[in-house]
Amino acid sequence: MLESYNDAAVMIAEHIGGSTEEFAALMNQKARSLGCENTYFITPNGLDGAGKDQEGKERIHSTTATDLAQIMRYCVTQSPKKDEFLKITQTQNHYFTDLAGKRSYNCCNHNAMLTMMEGVLSGKTGFTGGAGYSYVGAMENEGRTYIIALLGCGWPPHKTYKWTDARKLYNYGLENFRMRDVFQEENLGEIPVTGGLCWEEGGQRGMTGLSLGLKPEEMHLPLLLKEDEAVQITKRIPAVLKAPVRKGQQVGSIDYTWADGLSGDTRSMQRRGWKP
Repeated sequence: MLESYNDAAVMIAEHIGGSTEEFAALMNQKARSLGCENTYFITPNGLDGAGKDQEGKERIHSTTATDLAQIMRYCVTQSPKKDEFLKITQTQNHYFTDLAGKRSYNCCNHNAMLTMMEGVLSGKTGFTGGAGYSYVGAMENEGRTYIIALLGCGWPPHKTYKWTDARKLYNYGLENFRMRDVFQEENLGEIPVTGGLCWEEGGQRGMTGLSLGLKPEEMHLPLLLKEDEAVQITKRIPAVLKAPVRKGQQVGSIDYTWADGLSGDTRSMQRRGWKP
C-alpha cells in the first residue's frame, strides 16, 4: 500500500481468493455492497485489464471518481479495520528484512499530501496508461471529513498535477462546507386504526399515537453542507392503519433529502421510522 507493489497485490489475491479471478469477484461483491454502481474489477492491483464477466459480456477494469470516494469513505470511517488501515496508510516509511535477516527493504509512502497539508488522514496514488495519474485521499478538520478522488490528472499525463489539484479541492471544501444539524423534532400526533380495538386506559378508541422511537442523543443528523444547500424534509405516513398494529412497528418515515448543486440530483440522506 505504501509502494504500490503490483506483485504483492497478486500474491495477496492468490492467498485469499485462490486466484486473481476469484479475488476480483470478491472485490466486485464488496464494491456492490458499498453502493458502487459503476465499478468492475478485473485485476487486484488496479492495472488495466479486460475480460468477460459471468454473463459473457466484454468488460474492462474500470471505476469512477464517485465510486472510489465511496470506497475511501468506507476505509476511513466505516470499516471494522479502519484503525489498522489508517495506521498503515499514515506510515511514512516501513523497514523490514527477509525471514533469514540477510536482506533489508525500505518502503516509502507515495502519498505526498501527508506532509503537504495538516489533517490528511489517508491517500493512495495510482497510474496506468489508460487511467493516467490518479489519487484518492481523505482529510479531517474540526470534525469534518473530506474525501477527494482524482482521475487522469493532466492529459497528456503529468505526475505532479494531482498534488496541486488535491490541495485546491481540500481548500475548497474547508472554505465552503460546514457541519449543520438538520434534524427537526416532529409532533406526530395520532392516526386512526381500522379493524381493531384500543384497550389502553384513557386512550381514544380506534386511534394510535406515533413517535420517532429515538433516544434524545439520537435526535441529531449532522451533514456537511454548503451555506446555500437546502435540505427537504418529507413525511411519509398512511392516512389510516389497519389492525393489528404492534408496539414498535414502523409505519412510516421522514425522509431527509438534499439537492446536489453540481449534478442537480436529489439524494436521500436519512430515514427516520414512525412507530406507534
